[in-house]
Amino acid sequence: MLFSGSYSYLRNGVATGIRESWSIDQLTSDMLIIRAERDAAVFGSRIKVEAFGPNLSDITQFRIDWANNTPGAVQTAQAIYTIDQSMIQVWRMIDGVESNDMIPRPPNLVVSPLMRVFYGAVLAKLSAARDVCPVLVPWIHQPNHAQLLLSAQLDPRQAKLVAQTEIDVSGHRHRVKRYEYVGGNYTADSQFWVNEAGLLVRYTFCQTPDLTWDVLLASQDIID
Repeated sequence: MLFSGSYSYLRNGVATGIRESWSIDQLTSDMLIIRAERDAAVFGSRIKVEAFGPNLSDITQFRIDWANNTPGAVQTAQAIYTIDQSMIQVWRMIDGVESNDMIPRPPNLVVSPLMRVFYGAVLAKLSAARDVCPVLVPWIHQPNHAQLLLSAQLDPRQAKLVAQTEIDVSGHRHRVKRYEYVGGNYTADSQFWVNEAGLLVRYTFCQTPDLTWDVLLASQDIID
């Protein structure tokens, strides 16, 4: 194992019990396997992601496993995304119903497979592009919407490096780059901090004027 860790989620400064654990392993000499799981029992949901690529910026395939026990929600779902130079292939199984989609790969695509462990690479790639780019993010906005759940959304998004500084997160001091990330759910009010290892260590997200999320790298087995 190369790296492992977890993220914790605070809502309006209060711990929610949501935990997102992750690990990065060297599968072959030129391929990583990245595993992440978001356990959100407070919302009755659990999401697992397993992704493959030569690095965190160039994911070529990932699988999502979804479980949700809230009334009316899709109970179980899976999706497999395969990304090559010309096409995005999406296989989905939603409560036992299978579907397949083929989507032409747009120029300057950035792949973001839901979990926070990928965000550092996403932000670095968008910032380097210095432009709005299509970001591939599986759709999870409404747990009861079987037609769209885990389908491919291509959001135009942009990231900008705002500052380089140091912050303390969960008892660790990090030298970080602070980014703005605009598009999808995010506005300039959201802030993201990425350490020298290229990993997200914190972000803040204003969902509504009265609801703010703070996500922190809570544990780690890495070298910054």
